[in-house]
Amino acid sequence: MRTIKFRGKTQDGEWVYGYYLPSIYEDVDIITVLEDFNLNQKNYAVLKDTVGQFTGLTDKNGKEIYEGDIIEGQRYRHLIRCEEKEAAFMAVLLPEYSWVRNDCHISQEWVTEFEKQVIVNIYDNKELIQENNKKS
Repeated sequence: MRTIKFRGKTQDGEWVYGYYLPSIYEDVDIITVLEDFNLNQKNYAVLKDTVGQFTGLTDKNGKEIYEGDIIEGQRYRHLIRCEEKEAAFMAVLLPEYSWVRNDCHISQEWVTEFEKQVIVNIYDNKELIQENNKKS
């Protein structure tokens, strides 16, 4: 069974992982974290712009890969994002590789074969958001 979970960053800068609930508030959404097997839960207000879904994949070190992560391997860096038109998570080459057009669907096999690893995310590295928005 596929694991569906999200992460988001609180206003205090803490990353939380759990279930996603849209909010009526403009700038925040809610991530619900189940605290234990008795289904006790805690809700965290997270910044809307930082919410990303777990892809179901792990990098070469076993780290979970989420939307907004930058992965690197075999000299290329890709941004992970969900492309609605493709109905898939995609690895999008960063602008520094604009001479190559090689966005692709991602799979665990691809991540493993090219020894991809999560190096940063665009939410903790604001300059990457600006660069990526210029490309879009």
